[in-house]
Amino acid sequence: MLQTLSGPSWNRRLFLCGTALGALGGTAGAALPPSASTLAAAFVADFEPFVMGDGGILVDIVREAARRQGYGLRRLEFPSLRLDQDPLGEFPDLTMFVGTPNARRAGYHYTPVYAFDNVAATLSDSRLQIASLQDLAGKSIVAFNNASLHLKEPFTSFHRKELAGAKGYLEIERMESIVAMLLNQRAQVALLDRTFLRYYARKLGRPNLAGITVHDLFPEKNEIYAVSKNAELIAALGRQIQQMQASGWTAEMLKKYL
Repeated sequence: MLQTLSGPSWNRRLFLCGTALGALGGTAGAALPPSASTLAAAFVADFEPFVMGDGGILVDIVREAARRQGYGLRRLEFPSLRLDQDPLGEFPDLTMFVGTPNARRAGYHYTPVYAFDNVAATLSDSRLQIASLQDLAGKSIVAFNNASLHLKEPFTSFHRKELAGAKGYLEIERMESIVAMLLNQRAQVALLDRTFLRYYARKLGRPNLAGITVHDLFPEKNEIYAVSKNAELIAALGRQIQQMQASGWTAEMLKKYL
């Protein structure tokens, strides 16, 4: 679900990232030296509200978890396609990356940071009754890019049978445009992550999902992980992230964005 960004500007961004990583020194990708005080973490570039400006949901969570372990955080940004490849192998001084890797690699360690929670959304005034995937048939639907793959079964099969090629089904990349199409009644149903929905609905004048009904059709969540070659570091960050969730820190932080 992470958006894929590409083009000449991203090539320059990657060169700058490589230069910054080289300046950090050390061997943080494999094992942190005893004197290390800063973690170099790669995030998806321009991924609002998860990575934006000086913070974003993912940046705030990882920065706080690192702080509680006594580390500062040096944030670097990569196109998501590069995160799906092997940034830890390409940049040896990179401590970790945060994203949704396509597959787990031997020798790498993972801890959940956040989860995409995909839903179907409709305007409350439409009074659409949507309790199952079958209820989506015949509706005009706008979904995030490659939703037919990322929403997994049974949606993948339903998409193949009912939605693929249908005039009323559209997948687009920009999450804000998906919410705008729903609010402007250019689509009856929007399929996207709950966090994106809340963030952009608020941005477009619908705080707290006012006038929007959420339908939970997709039980499987897509985890976003912090990934590193350093098992001890990842375990420690994982414990901190769990404690932050249990104490209410994460919920309080989310109020800034949602």
